[in-house]
Amino acid sequence: LERTKILLQVQGMKMGSKDTTDFKYRGVLGTMRTVVREEGFRALYNGNGANVLRVIPVYALKFSFNSTFKDMVRTPGEDLSFTQLIAAGTMAGLF
Repeated sequence: LERTKILLQVQGMKMGSKDTTDFKYRGVLGTMRTVVREEGFRALYNGNGANVLRVIPVYALKFSFNSTFKDMVRTPGEDLSFTQLIAAGTMAGLF
């Protein structure tokens, strides 16, 4: 989906406020169909390595912080409540 999103964004930037009937890509599924038809299935994954390199460290930190925040909201001797789990996940996501 990352490549599809980028193609739609770049097309919108290039075309500006021109008539949308000139757009090559129309919507997510239409863009994916066009890419597969013109470039093959593997073309959907072109450039995905950069996205993976961007996402992996972010989620590694979120998982680490989630454990830290769970320890911060935990009441000693009790299991975490649903509210505490939500709070810890929210804090990790915001960090």
